[in-house]
Amino acid sequence: MPRPHRSSGNRGRRGSLADFTPSAFEDPRRRALAARVEVVQDAVCDDEFPHAFSAVLRVTTHDGVHVEHRVPGSRGGPAAPLTLEELEAKYRLGADPVLGADRTERLAVRTRALPRAGKGCARRLLDGCRPEDPEPSDD
Repeated sequence: MPRPHRSSGNRGRRGSLADFTPSAFEDPRRRALAARVEVVQDAVCDDEFPHAFSAVLRVTTHDGVHVEHRVPGSRGGPAAPLTLEELEAKYRLGADPVLGADRTERLAVRTRALPRAGKGCARRLLDGCRPEDPEPSDD
């Protein structure tokens, strides 16, 4: 299973770090789906790269119907930017397992305050946010 996208969409939600654990790749449903997927190059996508991360999905149904859907760029790119809510949800999916809920929230609050922050704000932004850092005081 060389490509994560070959099996990450079969649970009706967006992917997370949990989709890349060894046990996730052993899920029989994911393995069954991946066995029916073939990843091939697409000339149009190749021509658009690196300016766009486009993709094409071609499906042949059990009754032989062919369906194609082309995506001109990935979510979060210039053509389809994430909303602030989507960006924060994506951040939390990656940060929570590493930083823990408290540090993740602290960093989110500090990041939202950046437009109003003054000199030295980048250093204060990260103080106490790494897992190995002591808990900071929020003075």
